[in-house]
Amino acid sequence: MAMIRDCNLSVAKLVPFSAEDADDQDLVLVAAGKLCLPKVRLDVKDLLKIRTGRVPGNKAIQAVIADREEKRKPRRSGMPARWSYHE
Repeated sequence: MAMIRDCNLSVAKLVPFSAEDADDQDLVLVAAGKLCLPKVRLDVKDLLKIRTGRVPGNKAIQAVIADREEKRKPRRSGMPARWSYHE
């Protein structure tokens, strides 16, 4: 089991799960497209072999902050980009 945290607040929990263990609530999530049932059993040893990246200093944090600030800026038309129109 692994806990996923954001600013020390638990936001997700990773637990071993197989398609055979799915209950009605899991199947509702699958139908809504919020959960995908596993197709193969997870090999934890292979998962842990995946190399992770390293970013010096706080560049990764600054990139996330900049991305969030960019998403908060209002658009000129006042509408989201997918709703804007061209004259």
